[in-house]
Amino acid sequence: NNKFSGEIPVGLGDLLSLVVLNLSSCGFTGTTPGSIGNMMKLTSLDFSKHQISGELPIELFGLPSLQVVAFQENKLSGDVPEGFTNLVDLQHLNLSSNGFTSRIPSSYGLLQSLVVLLVSFNRVSGMVPLELDNCFDLEVLQLCSNRLSGNILGDLSRLSHLKELDLGLNHLDGEIPDEISRFSSITTLFLDGNHLSGNIPESLSKLSNLTTLNLSSNNLSGSIPSSLSNMISLKHLNLSRNYLEGEIPSALDSRFDDPSVFSMNRELYGKPLKKECANVRNRKRRKLILLIVITAGGAFFVAVFCCGYIYGLLRWRKRLRERGNGEKKRSPASASSVADRDCGGGENGGPKLVMFNNKITLAETLEATRQFDEENVMSRGRYGLVFKATYQDGTVLSIRRLVDGSIDECTFRKEAELLSKVKHRNIMVLRGYYAGPPDLRLLVYDYMPNGNLGTLLQEANHQDGHMLNWPMRHLIALGI
Repeated sequence: NNKFSGEIPVGLGDLLSLVVLNLSSCGFTGTTPGSIGNMMKLTSLDFSKHQISGELPIELFGLPSLQVVAFQENKLSGDVPEGFTNLVDLQHLNLSSNGFTSRIPSSYGLLQSLVVLLVSFNRVSGMVPLELDNCFDLEVLQLCSNRLSGNILGDLSRLSHLKELDLGLNHLDGEIPDEISRFSSITTLFLDGNHLSGNIPESLSKLSNLTTLNLSSNNLSGSIPSSLSNMISLKHLNLSRNYLEGEIPSALDSRFDDPSVFSMNRELYGKPLKKECANVRNRKRRKLILLIVITAGGAFFVAVFCCGYIYGLLRWRKRLRERGNGEKKRSPASASSVADRDCGGGENGGPKLVMFNNKITLAETLEATRQFDEENVMSRGRYGLVFKATYQDGTVLSIRRLVDGSIDECTFRKEAELLSKVKHRNIMVLRGYYAGPPDLRLLVYDYMPNGNLGTLLQEANHQDGHMLNWPMRHLIALGI
């Protein structure tokens, strides 16, 4: 880092014992003197960042101890020197940012001690030499911004120690080979600015040490493999300017929320791009329309139901009023079944057993129950006893005798007439009634050998495994 001028002194070649020569960034011009070929003990030569031009002298390739050679950022020209092949101990070769042309010599594969090879920013053409896979110790290979063509050779994956591979800004084509996953030690991979096509291989997710991946500005298509989100070490990603499509994996877009990572992929959508695919938009639109239709239909149904309910309620109330008016106009003698509904009793003003269908007298009923003998009691309740009545013709009925004085005669007759009009398949029909002195009130029903619901409920509360379980009770409630 000095401010010299002019050409590199030829007299440097007289420093026969010199081991390290670093003249970087000193401002020299001209060509590289051939006298440096006399410095047989030289191990490190750094002539970087000058205005040196022309070709490298052939004498340079006869220094057997050279391990480091740096000529980057000069104006050197000609073919990439094949003479470096003679330097068997060469570990670091940097020829970047010059004007070298032609191809990278395949003989560089003989440099088995080579660790770093930098030939970026030149005008090198041709293919990446397959023979480089013999450089087993190679850790850094930078060939970006040249005119390299052809495919990415899968055989380069034999470079198991490779940590950085930069082939960006070239003319490479074809697909990214699955064998690239064999770069087990790689941390940085640049393949941007080429003509690569096909899908992004799933095998990239096996590069567990990869921290930087740049596949931008290619012709890659298909979807982004969700397995890329499993690359825990990945810190820098660029997939922009391709033809990728589909949804960005959710685990990936949460780690890389910068839109520039995925931009310029027309069919790609996801959270970082703040864009949804047409199918998703259409699906959401259909769901919204369906929701609106269902809501509107539900509201219409509720409105119709409410109107129907109100209309039915009004009709029911109207029928009740009409029925009440009709009963007021009806004569006490208009029907035999209600002849005695008035508080005055029957035809002669006395008590009478009123039967709606059968012709049974009170005397027959007293005989059938043996004068309401205790042996004929079927059940007991708050409102009285239920007796079994067996008539001479074989008819069996249930007679409920209400508690004496529990209800006056006029009210009893009216309620009995109303009960006779209740018709339901799960409710017992009232067959008749009797109201007479001294406070005797009887209700006549069909005989039910299994008793009534109240009795069954009481028995169910005191017996385990009774048939009247909760499902059966639920069915009974639904029936009522």
